[in-house]
Amino acid sequence: MPSWTRQMGYPVISISANGDGDDLLIDVSQRKFNLDGTESDPKDQWVVPIGVATDTNPIVCKFLLDTPKSQQRLKNVVKEANHVKLNPNHNGFYRVSYSEGTFERILQDLLKMSPSDRLGVLNDQMALARGAIANTTQCLDLIKVIGSQEENYVVWAAVDKSVGTFEAIFEQLGQKKEFSKFVQELYDRIYKSLGFDAKEGESILNSMLRPLVLSRLGKHGHSEVLAKFREKFQHHCSGAAPIQADLRACIYSAIARHGGEEAYSNLIKLYEAGDLAEERVRLLQCASQTGDRSLLLRLLDYSRSDKVRHQDLVSVLWGGSDTQEGLSVCYDYLKSNYQWYYDNFKGIFLMSSIIGACTGGFMTLERADDVKKFFDSHPCEGAERKVLQSIEQIQIRAKWVERDGDKMKEWLAGQGSK
Repeated sequence: MPSWTRQMGYPVISISANGDGDDLLIDVSQRKFNLDGTESDPKDQWVVPIGVATDTNPIVCKFLLDTPKSQQRLKNVVKEANHVKLNPNHNGFYRVSYSEGTFERILQDLLKMSPSDRLGVLNDQMALARGAIANTTQCLDLIKVIGSQEENYVVWAAVDKSVGTFEAIFEQLGQKKEFSKFVQELYDRIYKSLGFDAKEGESILNSMLRPLVLSRLGKHGHSEVLAKFREKFQHHCSGAAPIQADLRACIYSAIARHGGEEAYSNLIKLYEAGDLAEERVRLLQCASQTGDRSLLLRLLDYSRSDKVRHQDLVSVLWGGSDTQEGLSVCYDYLKSNYQWYYDNFKGIFLMSSIIGACTGGFMTLERADDVKKFFDSHPCEGAERKVLQSIEQIQIRAKWVERDGDKMKEWLAGQGSK
């Protein structure tokens, strides 16, 4: 227990597997997991309870890893099982890094695993790729395989979060259109399975999954979904048929992104006519996801007027920074109008949120330097930690893109030929 309470962080367990007759030898080692990709101190060690599973046995063995390295012999596994996996059901507090051959076997059997195992493998790979431990294209392979048959909401939520991460990366890499095509193909199967409208007697998880799927498809311009969104929005604006609550955010944001001036005007009218605070905040945040730079600037000006409560203003910045292009607009706007924001929000938590919204999503070291220089010359009392966090996040993303960007582009190009 002292190894977990007297030091910060947690370990990543690396595993490789090799056959020895009918037996399988697994070599495991541990080191501290660092998200920024830096080398860990060899002295950082944990006492880790390790569980080992295969596709034919949920618990082949359990052992305690209390040394830097260990080797275990799994009897009669080679002829009985296809893959070996650590941390079954992901109860252990550690990441798992698989050797290339071991990972390929897990990928083959991924859809046979429990939802918690699929979720855990994806979450581990995403974290390890960001930390320069795993190959990023393995994450993309996982997303594609899981998306091909997945029905579970919790797993889809993890897939969708990962897609959102890659969405920003591929925009930075100039592959926005190509990635949108991949996303539409990935989500189309589950969309057709769920349908656009709720079904009588469906599970609560399916009713939660539908808005998640529709939101991503709407964002990427799926023609059928957009057509239904426009029809729903027109009926909503005319008062003929209000949009159901769980679909409002995804419809509003897609309409703003693809609808231009008319959509923007209608969303602002709904905002000004609304009386529920939750709905008004939703409309502001969705309207700011417009794909038109001039409309976003107009909304940023509007958000500083007496039409918008100060506590709601940050929703415009978070919505506007949803894309790399919008993020640049919001950051430049913050710098140009910094004195106003500082005078109105200094010393309260909202200033940290404003800074985080306008800075944390960048993906180049040049932007990290620019953020540092700006806030060095414009210190913000009470938000110093948020500035440092944003710079760190930018640097981690920038190194990730610099390290694996070409591999990601090559992987995406390969999807177009399949």
